[in-house]
Amino acid sequence: MSGDIESLKKLAREADKQGFDSIAVMLYRKVLETELSNDAFWFRLSDCLQALGRHSEALFAINKIREVPRPRVHQLAMLRAQIAEGMSDLVTAEAELRQAVTLNSESTVTWVFLASFLARHNKVREAIEVLRNASATAVTGDMDEVHYLLGEYLKATGDFSAAKQEFKIAITLAQNDYPLAQNGLNELDFWDVVRPVLQAANGVSPV
Repeated sequence: MSGDIESLKKLAREADKQGFDSIAVMLYRKVLETELSNDAFWFRLSDCLQALGRHSEALFAINKIREVPRPRVHQLAMLRAQIAEGMSDLVTAEAELRQAVTLNSESTVTWVFLASFLARHNKVREAIEVLRNASATAVTGDMDEVHYLLGEYLKATGDFSAAKQEFKIAITLAQNDYPLAQNGLNELDFWDVVRPVLQAANGVSPV
């Protein structure tokens, strides 16, 4: 029996790794029939269910987790946020993401998740504030991503000058290898060409 369980575990991990979520769900559940206290498998089961859009089942699975290692507590909050967002419970989702930032403010990951969530739900200016806090607070993670997203969100608000600076910072941090940031910068450089023409067409003297 133990051999069968080990085989199922191996297959579950492989299905999960390959992105075969439907198969992984079946395998994880079969293992958990025998190992109810396997928190790692409840965690992965929840993640796979979430990927399939089965949010209520994902929430059930995540609530089965008994002990979470402290370094992973923020990950659990982020997963709960994803589930809540999938269920259109935006208040809970935002609260969970803010809790994740509180639990792990040293990493850019939690800040980026929160900012991206806010931007998706028409809170771009709040997202900008979150990312500015991240650039001043976080010490690990992808700081180039923080500045790239700042550029995108500033561009969305019409603050092209500030956006351009953020794109330049992102490109520098990525050692000139950040195509998305470069594309954003190219767009704003093109705007510098378009702006005086547009102003002239509107009867406004170029500044």
